[in-house]
Amino acid sequence: MLIICLVVLAVAIAINVAVSNVFKNIAEDKGYYDNFFWWVFFLGTIGMLMVVALPDKNARNVTISNLSDNTQNSAKKETQKVFNDELPTL
Repeated sequence: MLIICLVVLAVAIAINVAVSNVFKNIAEDKGYYDNFFWWVFFLGTIGMLMVVALPDKNARNVTISNLSDNTQNSAKKETQKVFNDELPTL
């Protein structure tokens, strides 16, 4: 019985390490290089919610269709830089 408990504990820790590593990578993709691995590892769902709630520090390229120009058959596309949580102008 003790061996089964130790195996279950080892599997639970391995899963927790894997999930913490995924959320650490998500935080790094958002531009945060703090120790979010340990927040998720020790706090679980609360740490995951902390990572999900982080704003994105990196600029993203957003493609917007410009439909106001009716002279062309296809819609002209323009690329704009969007910083943080700003919305592009339409």
